[in-house]
Amino acid sequence: MSQSVNGYPMLIDPQTAYYVGAILPRFSKFSSITNPAPSQLFVFIDENEVTLDSDIFVLPMTNSSDYGFWPDMPSNRHNQGANLSFADGHVEHWHWAVPMIDTNGPVNLVPIAQGQMPDYTRVAGAMRQILIDWTTPAPGNPR
Repeated sequence: MSQSVNGYPMLIDPQTAYYVGAILPRFSKFSSITNPAPSQLFVFIDENEVTLDSDIFVLPMTNSSDYGFWPDMPSNRHNQGANLSFADGHVEHWHWAVPMIDTNGPVNLVPIAQGQMPDYTRVAGAMRQILIDWTTPAPGNPR
């Protein structure tokens, strides 16, 4: 399930001491989904077995030090693509430009392979992206 849908808003991230909701912004009600719109916000995605370690699919904000890495990587299982379901109820198959594979085995952050940036930004565009306000003292705003 996408980090953008519910997530862990009041949990404190032990590495940053910020609320997870401040670092991984999410929508808590359907009526609050505005950017992206419900037809563009994915809820479920088929995750790659290499990064499958939790119940949420995470992608870093653009001003995060983890930007450019896959904490969670989409699956390759369906003809070099993955199936995504969206908040409005429809489902799409997204084909990847290059395979989603990791030759290093299970890790927390998989570097983006050459040619994956268009797919990375496409997935990011289907999630809630709000720049992290690192000037706000921890634990931050759980929005």
